[in-house]
Amino acid sequence: MKRIDTSAWGEFRVVDFFERMEHGKCGNVGALTDGDLPYIATSTVNNGHARSVEDSDGSLTSEGNCIALICDGNGSIGRNTYQAEPFVGSVKLMLGYHSRLNRWNGLFLVACLDKSVEVFGYSFAWKRSADTLKAETVRLPVTTAGEPDWEFMESVMRATMEEREKALEILFALPDVPRHVVDMNGWSEFKVVDLFTEIVRGRGTGAGSFLDGDVPYIAASYANNGYVRDVKDDDGSLTSEGNCIALICNGNGGIGRNTYQAEPFVGSGDLQLAYHPRLNQWNGLFLVACLDKSIERFNYSFAWKRNGAVFEDETVLLPATAAGVPDWGYMEAAMLEVMMERERALDALLSLKAS
Repeated sequence: MKRIDTSAWGEFRVVDFFERMEHGKCGNVGALTDGDLPYIATSTVNNGHARSVEDSDGSLTSEGNCIALICDGNGSIGRNTYQAEPFVGSVKLMLGYHSRLNRWNGLFLVACLDKSVEVFGYSFAWKRSADTLKAETVRLPVTTAGEPDWEFMESVMRATMEEREKALEILFALPDVPRHVVDMNGWSEFKVVDLFTEIVRGRGTGAGSFLDGDVPYIAASYANNGYVRDVKDDDGSLTSEGNCIALICNGNGGIGRNTYQAEPFVGSGDLQLAYHPRLNQWNGLFLVACLDKSIERFNYSFAWKRNGAVFEDETVLLPATAAGVPDWGYMEAAMLEVMMERERALDALLSLKAS
């Protein structure tokens, strides 16, 4: 995908950008019966759509063609969704309207607004309230008059969606590939703290406190493998070694998840960084998948963080050798096979696209 040059973009206050802003109107979705109106929750999962509800008198229904700014909720504070049709929205949503808004520039705008989530550091302790929204800004393409360039946003998103639709058509044309099934007979349960030879905290503060540089900043987030931006760390005092598993212990939406980090990076203080001399890219990715299976079992959340005694008790199911230790060789071989399958599928996709 072609990279967009943002060097000449302008910065706008979110509250000044929209012509009208109002809260969603539903404070108790559990009291509503099933119906045919989308209920939009404080989540980006499924574009916020949680269920369809009844609102016979329309008193809880908000107009569509708006940006739903998530102000509170479990895992999505600071994120945004575009809503095309009328809906019943949570009171913890702030809805932004503009006469120039449409589906295409709306999706572009959501992507730009989402870039602010790490910069403004929203969390359960720092919610997206009326006061914080007054300070929130968003970078957007501008016209020569210094106004938001709605036409540019629309044209870029239209072109992007056309590319995605063509790619999907090619993908659907591929022959079915059998799923890779892993036999879990003989696997054993290991305590996470005993699995690694060293576990240390990340050393970084929030990504917004750094100057631009050339060291990846890895946040307490699962999105984009935790990567936020490149930052400056001249003396290396905040940089951690790569080839480790970053275990997310706190943060906005990623508690309990994990990422593999191959290269040196500046890591959030809400990460535990786990090292082992047998770890490499392949068994590291396998291990991440196994650790992620624990997220529901241990039910991590803002009220039940991944730290202290909780972390001491966390276990993970892994393939084991006859001696009862983790089978690092099997994990590496299994992930290599999976990645080779994916590469073959990508090669087939690219050959179809070329033809």
